Amino acid sequence: VKTQAPADVLDGLMGGGDALDALRPEDSLESSIAAVLARFPKGASQADLRENLPPGTDMALVMKAINRLSSQGKMGFLQRGTETLFRIKDNAEIESSLKFRGLNPEEMLVYQLIQQSGSLGLVRKEIRAQSNLPAARLTKVLRFLEQRHLIREIRSIAYKNMKVYLEFETTPHRKHSGGAWYGENQEFDAGFVEAIYRHTQVTVARASKVAPGGGEALGLLAVQVVNKINESGVSKTMLNEDDIQVILDSLEFDREVERVEGEDGLVRYRATLLPKQG
Repeated sequence: VKTQAPADVLDGLMGGGDALDALRPEDSLESSIAAVLARFPKGASQADLRENLPPGTDMALVMKAINRLSSQGKMGFLQRGTETLFRIKDNAEIESSLKFRGLNPEEMLVYQLIQQSGSLGLVRKEIRAQSNLPAARLTKVLRFLEQRHLIREIRSIAYKNMKVYLEFETTPHRKHSGGAWYGENQEFDAGFVEAIYRHTQVTVARASKVAPGGGEALGLLAVQVVNKINESGVSKTMLNEDDIQVILDSLEFDREVERVEGEDGLVRYRATLLPKQG
């Protein structure tokens, strides 16, 4: 059964124009195949192609043209039982295919290793160990992937300013920039840490003076401390629970606060009730 091809799909494949009512003799074989496949979004069989292409079309030439379309990233293959179906790709899929066009197996392997590492990325030593590529070859691969804007390199505080490679559009993990405690120049901001330390100490102390019914103070959850610090405006940077947990651990070590586990199993912090040693 012949069906009509959607115009929007054909526009991307054939350079625009109205939806085809019939295949024109002057169309190239590749364009004719693309037009037919656009009518079968779930995939077309060889029988579908034979029925919808102009009468007398050489199917051997059709298969060669399909291989060319595939190599151009414009179509893919589906399997239905023992039958192979051919499916044209939409513009988004074509762009994705073109993104990796021309990559050899080594380049694709290195890209996939970096992409799978997520926001943490990989240092060169890790990439070499996982890819088993010689140092000189790896240098060329990394340079090529950077030129293609598939990966990028950053400097990481966590790795003593070693280069870390990330997928190009991935946001680096906070540990690479040092998180909230490091300035734009990636230098430790001791003054900022001290200010948050003191403000956290006061915040926990104030909460420790209040207890329902005059009983023992319950203290604050770490997330409650974070919210109070952010609401206070003392930090221009929004802090998260990991940031404040570092401060709470330091206060606990200094015996300024203590950790208390409630009956609900949650850990809270309150001003220490133990005598300080000094």
